[in-house]
Amino acid sequence: ARHGLPLDHREAAYRRQHDAVISSLNSDIYSVSVAEGILEDTVGVYPGEGASKSSSGGATFSLACRVRRNNPDGSYDYGFLTCAHAFSGNSNVYLCTGSATNTLIGCCYSSNQKLGGSVDVAFFVTNSYATLYDTVFGSTVTLYHTYSTTMGSIVYMRGAGSNAVTSGQVLNSSYSAPVGGIPFTDMVSATYSAVGGDSGGIVFNQPDSTDHAYPVGIQKGKQTSGSYSFFTKMYNDLAALQSGPITFSLY
Repeated sequence: ARHGLPLDHREAAYRRQHDAVISSLNSDIYSVSVAEGILEDTVGVYPGEGASKSSSGGATFSLACRVRRNNPDGSYDYGFLTCAHAFSGNSNVYLCTGSATNTLIGCCYSSNQKLGGSVDVAFFVTNSYATLYDTVFGSTVTLYHTYSTTMGSIVYMRGAGSNAVTSGQVLNSSYSAPVGGIPFTDMVSATYSAVGGDSGGIVFNQPDSTDHAYPVGIQKGKQTSGSYSFFTKMYNDLAALQSGPITFSLY
């Protein structure tokens, strides 16, 4: 019957009904309110966590560490690093939450994917509701906000495939080999174990007495026999992403 009222009168009548309903529902035990806007889940993103390009299914690659893109106007874009060989063009990135539906956390553009030479790195900007952490997933190790150019004798890797922190001895700090038909140089080989799905995971040096460690690289692959693994160096990966006045840095 109220549809015959002018628009402003209908709005006033609706609001009177709305307020009356809320008032009658409120009590000392509970209260009722109406929230406006779009509701979003909050999600934490950690180094070494599993990710996918699909909205469902298990992890197919891992995440390295949080990075910000420093724009010429002084603003920042926040995101994460992973491996470029997980992509073949622009793609959404989903955090694997262990459920049928993964959580969308960002988008990786082909312009931010660098593959070949001494690098295998991709940067993707994360969504506003994703909180980015610097604590290695499933551990107490916290990453420093800068990388180390010194590999050390022992390195650690955390990837979603292994689902644990593994460690091993550095074998060659300037390792070169073709991988998937593409020549690579100046990588690091080490005896830690790695499996499929670890690619893109974080590699860090031995934690200090405060359980902090420096990022040293991004997990790339393993020897077919499984006797050693190898990763690209963090400083090579970050350098490859630089584009004129746009720079990238850990934070």
